[in-house]
This record gives sequence, C-alpha cells and structure tokens, in this order.
Amino acid sequence: MKKILLISHLFYPNNLVGAVRPTKLAEFLSKKGYSVDVVTQDTCDDDSLSADLSSIGKVFRLSETKISAEHKELHVKPVHTVEISAAVNKICGIKIPQSAKMFRRAMALNKRAKVFRTNFKRLIDSGEINVFDYDVVVTSFGPLHSLLCGFLVKKLNRKIKWICDFRDPVLLDSTPAVLKSKYRKYEISACEKSDVVTAVSKGYKERVCGQKYENKSVVIPNGFDMNDIPKADVIKKNDKFTFTYVGALYDGRRDISKLFEALSELSKEGRINIDNVVFEYAGKGNGIDTLIHQAAKYSLENIVHNNGLLKRKDCLQLQLKSDVLVLATWNTKEEKGVFPGKMIEYMLFDKPIISLVNGDLENCEITETINKLNIGFSYEEMIGQAKFSEFKEYVCSLVNGTLKFAPDKEQIMEYEWNNIIKKFEAIING
Repeated sequence: MKKILLISHLFYPNNLVGAVRPTKLAEFLSKKGYSVDVVTQDTCDDDSLSADLSSIGKVFRLSETKISAEHKELHVKPVHTVEISAAVNKICGIKIPQSAKMFRRAMALNKRAKVFRTNFKRLIDSGEINVFDYDVVVTSFGPLHSLLCGFLVKKLNRKIKWICDFRDPVLLDSTPAVLKSKYRKYEISACEKSDVVTAVSKGYKERVCGQKYENKSVVIPNGFDMNDIPKADVIKKNDKFTFTYVGALYDGRRDISKLFEALSELSKEGRINIDNVVFEYAGKGNGIDTLIHQAAKYSLENIVHNNGLLKRKDCLQLQLKSDVLVLATWNTKEEKGVFPGKMIEYMLFDKPIISLVNGDLENCEITETINKLNIGFSYEEMIGQAKFSEFKEYVCSLVNGTLKFAPDKEQIMEYEWNNIIKKFEAIING
C-alpha cells in the first residue's frame, strides 16, 4: 500500500467542523491499509475524534506562533489597528474600518502560516520527515498553512503525487481588496503545481479551477461517519419541539430571520403553540447576539436557548435530541457553491433539515442536495413571497407533527465516509 503525508492545519483535536474532513480522511485511508502520517497544528481542545487516531501513523504537531527548532523563537507580533488603517488608507485612499479589520486578520494569518511552513521545513531538514518516503501528499485547505507546505513538498520531490483538497476557496468575497490578487495567485499556483485538485462542491471547484484545470479537478463532498452518532439511551429529548442551529452566523451573513418570521405568523394565526417551541443554539463569539437580534424582530427572542461553544461530542448530542436541524448559508455571483460541512453532518440524524439561503443567485447546491435527497426544505430568500408561503406551511407541518418525512436513504449513504473514501482511493491509485 502507498504511503501518504496529510498536511492540514485543522485536524483532531481541533473543535471546528473543518477538522472533521481531514481527520476522517486520515482515519479511513489508514483503515484501508495505507500508511498515513499527518502534519498539523499543536493546539488541542477536543477529544470527540480520539478513536479516529488509533490506526493513523505519526502525527507531527507544529507551532504557528514561534519557530520551534533549536529553541529559537519568533513570536508573531500583533499588528495594531492604527497601522492597518494607515496601510489601507494609503492603498485604497479611503477609510473603511471593516476593511482594516479584515486586512489585519488576513495579515496575521499569513504570518502564522509562514511560521508553520518554516517549522515544517525544519522538520524536513532534521530528517524527522523525508518527503521522498511518501508516494502521495494531501493538503487540506484552508487556511494557508497547508498550501504553503504543499508547495514546499512538491518543490523538493517533483515525483510525489500532490492532491490539493479545497474545503474552501482561497479567494473569498471577504478577502481584503489589497490581498485579492495575491490570494488568486495562490489558487492558480496550486492548480498548476498539484497533480489533482479536489473540492467539496461544484461551485467551489469552478471558483478555484475554472475551465482551465477541468482535466485534473474533481468534486468530492464532505462525508458523515455512522460511528459518530451518540448512543440514544443516554440522550434525553427535549419536552418542547426543538429547532437547533450549530455554528457561526458571520455577523448576520447567515440569517435565520425567515424561520422566526414563519413561526411568528403561524403563532399569531393560532396554527401552532409557540410556547411549545424552543430554538437551541451552539456557537462561539457574538453569534448568540446576532441570533437574538434576528429573533427579536419577530418578538421571539424568548424561545432562543444559548448553549455556548460546545465540544463536538456535545454538539452531536444536541442535534440528536432535536426535532429539526437548521442550516444557514449564502449563494451569490461572487461566492457560489458555499456548502457548509454541517449540512453533511446533519445527515447522520435522520431528521428534517431547514436551510435558509441569502444572496442574489438562485438554485444553490444546498437546495439541490436537499431536494434530491428529500431531507427537508431549502428556502432561498431571493425567490420571494410565493416561496415563503410554501416554507411557512412546511414549518407548520413540522411543529404540528403532520409532516411525512421520507428521505432517500440509499442516496444519502453515498455521503457516508466508506463511500467517500473510495473516491480518494481512485485518485491515489490512478
């Protein structure tokens, strides 16, 4: 069997959903008999995927904030807002505080990525990693850390097969204007130098590769692992009808307002008992403030229950005891194909999924997938009031228990990791 080096900044025990794909990839390839070593970050904050590591080879954990070899430290210096504002003003000629904030964040991330890459290079120079020992290197983007390491591995060993996996595109709508050209060059260079490009959605593949690299790019979606389902006998279901949202809201870019609007109208019409409804939320930062604001527009802030930031195993338990799982995303001409990893994780639980989509582009991949699998309702706000009426009726049938939920389980199983891994194997051995 071939020997594989997987490089991913996000990996177990990181608590973000982006860590699941590379961790499962390493686990399932190892179970198939491949020798898999991993290079990742040195932070540890979750243990929900610990069982997935038992079959994996070496895991090298690198610092992204200091040079680790020979006790030489290079701490990433904080960049002050004043300095960033001056830089943005000089380049753009205008003052935009949000641009300054995004620029600062991007520059700090770039610095950390370069430190991570430097520590990876020192690991190679020390002989702990020999890039000629591996047949394949898989890099999982983002952030930039893994991509920079992929460039290095391919430069040192031109014969190695580089599979460049994109969980997200490099260039986003939120990328500061002064960095867009640089980030696009990263994407183009990755497409040119890698042997195969994989992306989690059709939209992402199109955004990263365009038509030029069609011959070496492929869509491999995220997957779910049936072994991740918590034991039902230890889960106590809520007494009230429960909607659950897990994840970030990106300062309102993910908008759940239409669900609250539907619930509010149904309550005023006397068609549902709003006192028997609860909305569970789990996420970090100011997400709860954003959600409360969205609910308060319809006087429903009292039905929102904040669980705060949970470890993955606790998130899974929260989803298991819920009645409906809620997803929010966007689909625009600039950013199409956005496909949150939570969508696939939700498939674990055999529950209806409500998707709320903002943006100026209809018929997104989330909607397409939900309709194909018959696993819920995707409301695209740009379609208008006619769709909202249909959405409201769907919500009413959910709360009142009259919905006949009949998902296409055969098609759903195509997203199970035992089937997803076959697609990666075909590339590895191709």
